[in-house]
Amino acid sequence: MTDRSWPSHAEREGWGAAAGPAERGEPEVVVIDDPAGLARSAAEHIGAALRAAVADRGTAHFAITGGSSPIALYGVLADRPDIPWGNVHLWWVDDRFVPPDHPDSNVAVVRDTLLRADSDAAHGAAIPAANVHPFPILAGLQAGHDAEWVADAYAEEILRHVPSRDGRPAFDVMLLGVGPEGHVMSVFPGSPALAADAPLALAVPAPRDVTPHLPRVTLRAHIADDAGTLLVVIPDGAKAAVAARALEGERNERAVPAQVARRAGATWLLTRAAAADLRRRA
Repeated sequence: MTDRSWPSHAEREGWGAAAGPAERGEPEVVVIDDPAGLARSAAEHIGAALRAAVADRGTAHFAITGGSSPIALYGVLADRPDIPWGNVHLWWVDDRFVPPDHPDSNVAVVRDTLLRADSDAAHGAAIPAANVHPFPILAGLQAGHDAEWVADAYAEEILRHVPSRDGRPAFDVMLLGVGPEGHVMSVFPGSPALAADAPLALAVPAPRDVTPHLPRVTLRAHIADDAGTLLVVIPDGAKAAVAARALEGERNERAVPAQVARRAGATWLLTRAAAADLRRRA
């Protein structure tokens, strides 16, 4: 990409170092009976935060995740006309390097649940097309560009639109899930995306131990530090062990990247099954 006014992939450094473990504090952990209740509670948190941002500034920036964890939540949000969707900008924290009509695309999941673009059901969240900001993977593939080009282009788009805090982009709401080995976004154990000076967006090689085995693009891990409302949802009881490791284990983000969301001001919503291994349970 040439003649750009935004810093390049190699130049975007120094977005701010993360606080040390003693300074990060602990999140609020809320345990809810079942996945349906968790989806409703998460929708309430998100709706309140989006309404507050729109009331304060006229727009809201909502960064969302893919995978299976938020699917039920997206269905609930799609039926919430009380949220001012026309003033919301939608962003992705990561995606697989595949076209948006591919079954493994995180865009496809959101299109079919939150937006309901290809459904004869209710209209879904009425977010204007201009406010929907997926990683430009399709444009990159069509032009023969690689995932690093896509990461560069997405970082530039974020910097153009998302308000900053201390020079760093700050989403009003960020929604995250947790992978089976503790990854968050497409930030896997040992990832360079965990570094304090990591670029805003990065290309990620296909993981060997996590399916699908596809290359990806992701935002840097500590983008979560600046989110106004940071929400982590874990509805799956099969993730009880990793939830306990993330929330109560020794702090080691390189081993358990989900711990970037283990901070004061964040809220973790778990079902009772997902919280089964926590020492302290509601």
